[in-house]
Amino acid sequence: MSTNEMNELMRNFPSMRPSTCTINNRAQLNAALAMEKCNIETPVVTKDKIKLCTNKDRHILGQVQYIQQNKTRSPLTQTIVRTATTTLHSLPENYSGNFDLSEANRFLLCRTIAEASKVVPIETVVEDPIGKLGMRLALYNYSVECSGSTTDFQEVLPLGMFLVVRNPWFKSTASGGLALRCDNPAEVDFMSEKELSRRFPDLTWNAPIPFPFQHLVPFWDQYSTDQDRFKNLKTLGNKAFVSKRYTDADRFYSLALEYSKDDEQKVIIFSNRSAVCLAYDCLGQALVWTERGLELDKTNEKCLYRNRRH
Repeated sequence: MSTNEMNELMRNFPSMRPSTCTINNRAQLNAALAMEKCNIETPVVTKDKIKLCTNKDRHILGQVQYIQQNKTRSPLTQTIVRTATTTLHSLPENYSGNFDLSEANRFLLCRTIAEASKVVPIETVVEDPIGKLGMRLALYNYSVECSGSTTDFQEVLPLGMFLVVRNPWFKSTASGGLALRCDNPAEVDFMSEKELSRRFPDLTWNAPIPFPFQHLVPFWDQYSTDQDRFKNLKTLGNKAFVSKRYTDADRFYSLALEYSKDDEQKVIIFSNRSAVCLAYDCLGQALVWTERGLELDKTNEKCLYRNRRH
């Protein structure tokens, strides 16, 4: 490994070296990596650290830089990025706020306020309803088929999307900060604007989208009618299905169902969701969707075809 390659590796560990530090040999590299390993395996979580790590402006600027770096990041540097866990029990007992994820409250309602990116997990920045706090959110095993360099992440995790994240937990990052992490994609749900209004009628997001991402229109502000929303959500689901991002497809189809105006549109979505299930060999659930479609339209060819594949 050349000196330049070692210095390139160390750019992933900025918290563990002075800004003027360079690595001149393998021994120095190993020593620096050992220090980083110690930092992420035995993190120290303090109220000041949490305050810093919920600074929305800091995370937004960091995400802008992160996106730019990921566009040119080499496969070599991707493979050595490491993260470690910080359990919820490590947080100060008297810490309070929307990002307080105690044993009794393992549920996070948030909105994405930055363009997403990917090296290993899908990463973005989310805010609480008040809009004063922000937090990095790392979703592992989420949309594993997408590519960090070629995927349009507005078609994976759109800006302005409402999320319900169950059982997230704090982790320390390789840079020494904190982020929220969720490993199970089944514990991440999109929430439609309609569902948000139904469940939380008095809740509104008043904070504007941060300046670096204001060129992107928040997802639910792009369309004025339910039919516009239905068509766009179905289109996003179809794009994801063609790209073999089947879990993404099902998320968008599920939202589209909420905005369907009649039985014809419902049948289309039931048929599409059955196709997603068949792609994953989930034959039982595929049968459920086709039967729901056939209850509304007994002659629908796609539902009949997929129903007979079992």
